Amino acid sequence: MIAAKISREKVYSIACSLPVAGFLLLGAAGYIAPQNPILVVLCCVLLFFGSGLSLGVTTCCMADVIDYGEVKFGVRNESVTCSAQTFLMKAAMAAAGGLTGVGLQIVGYDATAATQSAGTITGIRVLMILIPVILAIISLIIYKKCYKLKGAKLEEVTKQINELHQQQ
Repeated sequence: MIAAKISREKVYSIACSLPVAGFLLLGAAGYIAPQNPILVVLCCVLLFFGSGLSLGVTTCCMADVIDYGEVKFGVRNESVTCSAQTFLMKAAMAAAGGLTGVGLQIVGYDATAATQSAGTITGIRVLMILIPVILAIISLIIYKKCYKLKGAKLEEVTKQINELHQQQ
């Protein structure tokens, strides 16, 4: 419904901006009102709505890539493309889990300690807020600069794929 009203590129910009806003608000809430559940829920709404939009745009982009592959190479490879995407998502999740452990070790997190040092808490905030914000911004930059199947290029691919399917 959202993509019908605004371009996919704008939806992806919103998808990256909402988590940034959610993380920044969460970081501020940690200092201003660390025990306020309403702020935490608001931050989560921003984070998860942005993540949902991102997954929706990614799914549409996958379909565009499949169409582009059919136009360019004459073969439609949905299974390979979707399988590769699923594998890469799982590999990314595994890497993220591993990097989280490494990050916690670097900041000096001690799971057996009742309280953490001020430096460790600051490090956890950096891992939990600053790094995801930076990664969301990088994601948006990569999409804007490197993803070419949008605008006139996407319209041309859609036109070609429709013509190709009408001939069959």
